[in-house]
Amino acid sequence: MNTVNRIINHPATRRAANKATNLAVAKVVADNIISEPTTVAHYARGKDVGFKVVKSGGSPSPIEELESANISEDGNEVFKKFGKNSEKIAVKFFDPEGRKDKAGRPIHHEVVVPSTMTSGINNIDDVKTKLWPLLKDDYDKIYNQVRVPLDGTRESAKIIYKPTDD
Repeated sequence: MNTVNRIINHPATRRAANKATNLAVAKVVADNIISEPTTVAHYARGKDVGFKVVKSGGSPSPIEELESANISEDGNEVFKKFGKNSEKIAVKFFDPEGRKDKAGRPIHHEVVVPSTMTSGINNIDDVKTKLWPLLKDDYDKIYNQVRVPLDGTRESAKIIYKPTDD
């Protein structure tokens, strides 16, 4: 047996290789957990402002989370399970208070529910009765927000409303 094979087959080398493999797997699992939303993510537009992330859901990239749900862009309400094992829920529904934007179009809300919160959420009505009360106050803050005209300066491009994570 040559020197390389003795090193490869040595018990200490095998233990180190197993540890490295376990650490790599643990890192992948940890990265998946960290990137998973921790609470409901909420997206909508206001009366005079365009599409906004109202609540990020704790996701580092809330827009990507919404895009992965692939909710249709038409004007209908949608309830959809998605994710690797259909463990998450994405919902698009009209504003429960019937609010409209400045042009008279009905406001719709898009919500992504993480797997940890899907129990008992089986349809759009469940979202409106169980989750809307948790989202309403934050949405009320942006609904009447006035669009700030951008004049090309960094100052005018500042975010007026910062989404919440909780």
